[in-house]
Amino acid sequence: MKELFGDFGKKVVEKTQEATEKAKQMAESVKLKSLISDEEKTINSAYTQIGKRCCEIHNDESDQIIMNQLVEIKDAQEKIKGYTEQLNQLKGTMNCSNCSAEIAAEAAFCASCGNKMN
Repeated sequence: MKELFGDFGKKVVEKTQEATEKAKQMAESVKLKSLISDEEKTINSAYTQIGKRCCEIHNDESDQIIMNQLVEIKDAQEKIKGYTEQLNQLKGTMNCSNCSAEIAAEAAFCASCGNKMN
């Protein structure tokens, strides 16, 4: 009987160690995925800034391709603004005029930056 419980105890310890190791691996995996995501955001932000700068530089040029892309960007920005307003109405929220954080429509101040709302 003692052997049975001894083996059972060893198996419990082994399985606990395996589970602990898997949990550590999963936590490390999540951490690494988060770090990758952060770096991808950094890259995308840099690409965005490069693109914005190019638009600023070439905004007055007659290059038709660039002009078409600028019109597309402006149209997309207007659509996003409209969709955001519709979404805010559905959710009963608004975006802070200072930091763009989403806050309750009836909020007097922004929870993120403290900006006084109208």
